[in-house]
Amino acid sequence: MNEKSIFHLFRQVCEEHRDEIAYRFKRDGTWQTLTWGEHYETCKRISKSLIALGLEKGDKVNILGQTRLEWVQIDFGVQNIGAVTVGIYPSNLANDCAFIINHSEAVLLVAENQEQLNKIFEVRDQLPHLRHIVVIDPVADRPAEVLSWQAFLDAGRDVSDDTFLERTEAVTSDDLASIVYTSGTTGVPKGAMLTHGNFVFSSWSASESLYLEPYFETLLFLPLAHVFARLIVHFCMRKALTINIAESIDKVAENIRETRPHFFASVPRIYE
Repeated sequence: MNEKSIFHLFRQVCEEHRDEIAYRFKRDGTWQTLTWGEHYETCKRISKSLIALGLEKGDKVNILGQTRLEWVQIDFGVQNIGAVTVGIYPSNLANDCAFIINHSEAVLLVAENQEQLNKIFEVRDQLPHLRHIVVIDPVADRPAEVLSWQAFLDAGRDVSDDTFLERTEAVTSDDLASIVYTSGTTGVPKGAMLTHGNFVFSSWSASESLYLEPYFETLLFLPLAHVFARLIVHFCMRKALTINIAESIDKVAENIRETRPHFFASVPRIYE
């Protein structure tokens, strides 16, 4: 284990396995594939857009939505350049979202859809640090300050590869990568601060502990605001295993039949 940041592991895997399938995801009722090379390019594009919008090392980015491919790619795009991912559970109410946004002092938030965007605008006047809002899915009611997903991806078109790589090289193992908040069911949510070194070591430790064939695939359905789901993503990346992303928790059984994963990881509540 010699990677100093998540990006170094990420780039190494994407280069060595460029044409292999990294993810499967369902769109319009059909399973589609994404290679490691394609994954790298999209994540780099997200990083460049964040740079263009003025995000600096250590700035916080909230992601509010269900487990989906874009969540994963935003996470890598943020951490590539030394910014910090802060996930918010999609089940959180507007006031709970406001607490996490303010407590983390997030400057940019990505909402999945109209439902999640509406929560933010219920409390918009309570969010003094938030400078940018992006929405992934097309929405009928998009305030002028909100960037569509395509507009966000296009924002970094003038940022050079050299600028992107300079930002990635400035990130060290001791730098903060993510703040993971508790669900808040027993009180005010509490944030755990996780470094690049934490994530890199956890993925290495899991890969040393579990023997899996290189052709194995998994199904990801846990919320990415939970650290266990992120460990699954990083572990599978280290091993260059294919992740099938479930449509929703309600469709896990159906998606298992469709994708036939060799393994999946979950919390006890799901098995019960």
